[in-house]
Amino acid sequence: MLFRISAVSLSHVLIGFMICINLNVKGQNNGTTVDIPNDITNNLIGAELYSDFIGISSSYADYLKIFGNQTSDFGTQHWAIPLLNTLRTCEVCRGPRIRINGDQGGAKPWWGPQYDAWLKSINADNVPSFGSGPNMRIGPGNIRAIHAVAETLNGTVTSGLDWSVLVPRFPPAQYLNSTLQTGILKGIAASVGFARFKEFEIANEPDLNSVRSSSWNPAPASDVFVQQWTSFAQDLYNCGAPPLSIQGGVMCCVGITQNETQIIDATRKHINVWNRHVYPLVTNKNHTNVQVKDLLDIKARDLRRFVYKGTVMNVIQHARDQHLKFIIGESQGVNMGGAWNVSDVFAAALWTMDWAGNVAENGVSQLNLNFGASAYDVPYSYFGCASGEHLNCTGLLVRPQFYGIWAFNTAIQSDSGAPAQVINATAYPTGGNTSTRTDDLVSIRTFHRGDGNLACVAVNMHMSNETSVVTTVTLNVPLTYTRAFGYSLETRPSSPVAKRNVVFAGRTFEPGNNSGFPSGEISTNKIESQEVNGRRQFTFDVSPTSAIVVIVKR
Repeated sequence: MLFRISAVSLSHVLIGFMICINLNVKGQNNGTTVDIPNDITNNLIGAELYSDFIGISSSYADYLKIFGNQTSDFGTQHWAIPLLNTLRTCEVCRGPRIRINGDQGGAKPWWGPQYDAWLKSINADNVPSFGSGPNMRIGPGNIRAIHAVAETLNGTVTSGLDWSVLVPRFPPAQYLNSTLQTGILKGIAASVGFARFKEFEIANEPDLNSVRSSSWNPAPASDVFVQQWTSFAQDLYNCGAPPLSIQGGVMCCVGITQNETQIIDATRKHINVWNRHVYPLVTNKNHTNVQVKDLLDIKARDLRRFVYKGTVMNVIQHARDQHLKFIIGESQGVNMGGAWNVSDVFAAALWTMDWAGNVAENGVSQLNLNFGASAYDVPYSYFGCASGEHLNCTGLLVRPQFYGIWAFNTAIQSDSGAPAQVINATAYPTGGNTSTRTDDLVSIRTFHRGDGNLACVAVNMHMSNETSVVTTVTLNVPLTYTRAFGYSLETRPSSPVAKRNVVFAGRTFEPGNNSGFPSGEISTNKIESQEVNGRRQFTFDVSPTSAIVVIVKR
């Protein structure tokens, strides 16, 4: 559960997860006590959070720019492997889910010897490598390269199957069983199988047809949409897709309507997952109207306040009532590539930690954060190679948001491999001073981890140059928990708009380090405790423009 508190400075964050944000009350030290119930397992809320809760999302073309086109291009020394492996804090933990979108803007026919005749009949340019736009090709080597990455990271893949290239040239009676819609699926089955390629999407954001000039004509509100989607899903299952591996929905910013719950009901027997894209800040194309303060505003961090032609919470509740997992298949703070000096600065790391905790407590089982391979020209790309080639990167770029993912994963992952979950705890002003005001820019969440230990995530999103307020947090836990320590997330010097000099637990990826491994010694802070009224209390501070992850162990 989220609590809003005042912030305090810690040089190093704890191994639990706690996010804190700085307050606007100058020169004041505010305190918040968080009571963890004795019966923790019966006081858990939201979704179960597995180690791959935060996934990465991009297109086939972007992934292949990073990983290469063929298996021979891939090796364990590739910079992307140790970098992404940083997001796994234990051996049994799964690596980040690799989500490949089905971009409606570019055709993606399968290239392979068995499809030569078909491919030549559609387009004479059957080059066995990827391109872009209408020249895009996916081949066995491409699939093997992505599969090798997932296997090395102990991760899984969700692959988009693009409807816009599947439908356009044929009426329904002709296309429903054509290789146009089953080529990539059959190619995956023949090349690597389904051990890592676990789930599939049908199209990408079909509610944006008019925006994307898609050839898929039915609007999501229509019966024709459901009929065509159902026919396509059944055809994919007939061609070997694992049972219930197709995700429902995949809609975006326009389609939160009453009809969405009806579509869930109509397609329920084919799916285990309902997928929606959520971008809290939908701005103009040039993002001239968005600033850091907008990203850190509570309206951009609270899923319950996200209203666009309806409320997403109604859809989440309906999906969960139908025993479906609800996932946010694609998200970022700012849409359409993000905004410079907003998406690429330290404030985005703080937003990420709070947003991840918020959607988790509201029932979201998976959160995929979008990025592009060209980190130097896409603001919300949180890692990439700014210079050099994928096998010889001379300019590895790791932006602050990556550190936010890293910190959050530290909170929820454990050696058990079992899921974490948000604790429905109680927070109140320390000392019972009910006049102490709450602050939307400071949040605290506590988690019950799969190993039975606790994590606290505190984020202080106040600008470090605006206030000196420090928040003192007291965790009031059962006596069976005996010790606590933590890791801090900060910039040196402190700044919400810093683009570099980000440090988590004493470690960093700074320019000049192109290996993909973080540099620096791991640093932790021990949290002092005392026994009070048959409970144990751990107390620590959180400073402005910083976050802290605290682990409390038995």
